[in-house]
Amino acid sequence: RPEHRARRVCRNGPRSVVKVGSGTTLNSLKLLIYQATEATPSQQRLVFDGLDFTDRDAETTVGALGIVPASTIEVFVDKSQPDGLAEALERQVEQTGTKRGAPEGGFLGSALLGAGLPAM
Repeated sequence: RPEHRARRVCRNGPRSVVKVGSGTTLNSLKLLIYQATEATPSQQRLVFDGLDFTDRDAETTVGALGIVPASTIEVFVDKSQPDGLAEALERQVEQTGTKRGAPEGGFLGSALLGAGLPAM
């Protein structure tokens, strides 16, 4: 399936490229943008082709919204909004049916690697 490129356009800063498939939901796109920019989903306002996406579009796929390869999505960040990250993650847990603290089968017995962890 083809990948779509959604670009974050910042009038006062750099661009970031986020690759997604046509089946990616707007909510998932916001989480990817968060990973690339640290602007939490509740602080983001996404605009594509003059259309301002709202929370009711959260589960709509980028393909259904008419976002095609090499599209540019403008991301406006409102830092005055509460970050809402905990709520966004909780919604994702509810939607996927994954219980907090319950590891997925594929990660059972895996170790975490990263800064601040003691060497094994």
